[in-house]
Amino acid sequence: MFMRVIIAGGGDMGKGYAEALLREGHDAVIIEKDERRAEALAEAVDALVMHGDATEKGILRDADTGSCDAFAALTGDDKANLLAALAAIELGAGKVAARVNDPKNEEAFRKEGVKLVINTTAMAISFLSKAFAQPGAQRKPGRGGRKYV
Repeated sequence: MFMRVIIAGGGDMGKGYAEALLREGHDAVIIEKDERRAEALAEAVDALVMHGDATEKGILRDADTGSCDAFAALTGDDKANLLAALAAIELGAGKVAARVNDPKNEEAFRKEGVKLVINTTAMAISFLSKAFAQPGAQRKPGRGGRKYV
């Protein structure tokens, strides 16, 4: 199923997600606030890159957010992600997801109505816990139980 996804934020996560979408044959639109980064993205990624603030409804309307299949707020700023996600919901975007950088903010996102919350810190902790608990994880002898002094 073809999807048109709008991504707020063209940092490593936004760019990486756009590239993954494009590889799978989907359409990606990136909205990037920093002009230099937007220009660099336009050269590097085969997607529509818009220079603007994704918290502003005008730029979201210009991106045709109301008819997109999904909207992902992936900036490094929780406040911007929340505002962009709420605006996308209000404009009628399909599914809406938002990245939470500070785990303490996750509940606030959910209370405001963002149903798909990506807590990158919790995901990394979970991954590491599972990876290190696997049989065969490397362990140096004599290193257990050390305390910092």
